[in-house]
Amino acid sequence: MPSIQSKAINVLLRLMRMKRAVNPVNGSLKDLAPVTLFIGTRDILYPDCRKLRDKAAAEGVRLDYREYDQMVHNWMLGPMPEAKHAIAEIVETISSNGRR
Repeated sequence: MPSIQSKAINVLLRLMRMKRAVNPVNGSLKDLAPVTLFIGTRDILYPDCRKLRDKAAAEGVRLDYREYDQMVHNWMLGPMPEAKHAIAEIVETISSNGRR
């Protein structure tokens, strides 16, 4: 009978494989619609977002990359000037139908 630890390890390994399968950094971006990406330099997803930016550029895919210094994950939800600025950029992007 498998131990709780071995069951937990198996679940973790399955989740890691799933993450690799759905992470856009791990596949082709050639059919991706134009994307606007907001990221903070202290966000846990920051390294993957930079990889995605570089990969999109290498594949000729349009990606409007907006990087905010020292912002953490979900920073746009906070009461701070950077959040207000980003929200204004989002509204502008949506209003212009993504044309920049």
